Amino acid sequence: MRDHFINKYLTHDIRYHNNIDDRDTPDHWTDTALLELENITGEYLYREFSDCNQYALINEFLRVKDKTKVIVEIGVARISGTVLYEHTSTTILINNKNDDTIYIGIDIEDKKFLEKEKPNVHTIQAKSEDYSTIKQKFDELGIKHIDFLFIDGWHSVNQVIDELFYVDYVPPGGVVGYHDTNYHPGPSRIISALKPEMFDVRKHCINKIDWGVGFATRK
Repeated sequence: MRDHFINKYLTHDIRYHNNIDDRDTPDHWTDTALLELENITGEYLYREFSDCNQYALINEFLRVKDKTKVIVEIGVARISGTVLYEHTSTTILINNKNDDTIYIGIDIEDKKFLEKEKPNVHTIQAKSEDYSTIKQKFDELGIKHIDFLFIDGWHSVNQVIDELFYVDYVPPGGVVGYHDTNYHPGPSRIISALKPEMFDVRKHCINKIDWGVGFATRK
């Protein structure tokens, strides 16, 4: 399955970067960069979706908002109890979507409380590679395509390759977004390896100490 996705969507096999412990760990930070990041602000650790990331996502989403009928987010934003942190990808997508646009959040934790936030909000508690469970929910909702896909789950190389399964649902003009494209091994490798003849890639927040965010419009 991974070979199929690599051959279909990527310019080369990115798995040679995959290490045993790359699951969610930045792989080319310097000690200086880490210290600078820690010193930016005491609340930064609780706002991993930075101001720059927020601005990029809002602009990318608003550009296609009225053509977006289905949003899928892999890795729903962190919560405190049942209270969603503000200024996250999840709040941006849910708060800015049209009422008739379907939002589906996929997460290993139960995020069902989100379904009360706005009409047509659905959640699936599952790993993103549990295709049968997720496809069953898609079928229940009549989902045939995904107009806006945002991926911010587990950051290993193999994991983001597995999540190319969802790109099969993205039609021409649809958008695929990745968070953590500056340092984490999976997102940073995959956003740079998407085939240029298939995707128009835009990277944001790359010239500062930031986790980074990137988007690819399918051609």
